[in-house]
Amino acid sequence: MAAEIRTLDLDFRGQPGVIACYLIATSEGPLLVDPGPSTCRARLLLGLADAGYHPADLRAVLLTHIHLDHAGCAGWLAAQSGAEVYVHAAGAPHLADPSRLLRSAERIYGDQMDVLWGEVPPTDSSSLRPLSGDGQVQIAGLRLGYLDTPGHAKHHLTWTLGSVAFTGDVAGVRLKGSSQELGPLPPTPPPDIDLEAWRASIAKLRAQGLTELRPTHFGAYPAAGHFQALLGALDRAERLVRAQLAAGYDLFRQQREAEAEVEVVADPELRRRWRLASPPGMSVAGLNRWLAGQTQ
Repeated sequence: MAAEIRTLDLDFRGQPGVIACYLIATSEGPLLVDPGPSTCRARLLLGLADAGYHPADLRAVLLTHIHLDHAGCAGWLAAQSGAEVYVHAAGAPHLADPSRLLRSAERIYGDQMDVLWGEVPPTDSSSLRPLSGDGQVQIAGLRLGYLDTPGHAKHHLTWTLGSVAFTGDVAGVRLKGSSQELGPLPPTPPPDIDLEAWRASIAKLRAQGLTELRPTHFGAYPAAGHFQALLGALDRAERLVRAQLAAGYDLFRQQREAEAEVEVVADPELRRRWRLASPPGMSVAGLNRWLAGQTQ
């Protein structure tokens, strides 16, 4: 069964082209992949309305992972529509009770939590559909695949519809400005990135015969050449941080150098999008944490 896929731009922090929610239209109602944070709810509802839908029409929410820029709005949508929320089994408890998730995020974002993410209501456990491993689900006449793809997060799934993959963050960040394109870049924030698991997930995705990738950050891209470029970017990021640590750089200096790399991008619009989609200082902090774990 063919299905129309729409990209809903959530206009995060007033900036287009940063966070996408993907709407899959079916005769039984829409499915949403990664509905985004609650701060983008108004924009999400506008996107639904433009596609001819009301929140009550929603059939299902498909989450790649539970980070707030991807899943913060899931509980509210489930309450409004009764939609099922499909999520990695390791992430499901944190949607039912987001208190631990919010405490972890607060350590990173501090007093910016409300501005960035807004409220994160719990998802009623009766709406949750936890998934493990690789498999398929039948929803509204569509057969969707899901793949366990850790690396960016332990609880990361990639969703497939035919040869199209909704990759969340595991296929990296790709951004378009008015005069340049950026990526794919690996977003490597704390707390649980794992580069070896990530490389294994990339190998799994490469074996699927995919033709099109739809990362949450941002848009649709051909799969050809993408994963090789992403592996190169992962390798470069690891080598750079290892070299900085060997040279005695502290985290503050590493983060300043990462910010300086953003400034090299000529397109100011693209610089803003990079900082919002994958803050470079946060990626450095995640790599530091992972490398520290490798030496223990």
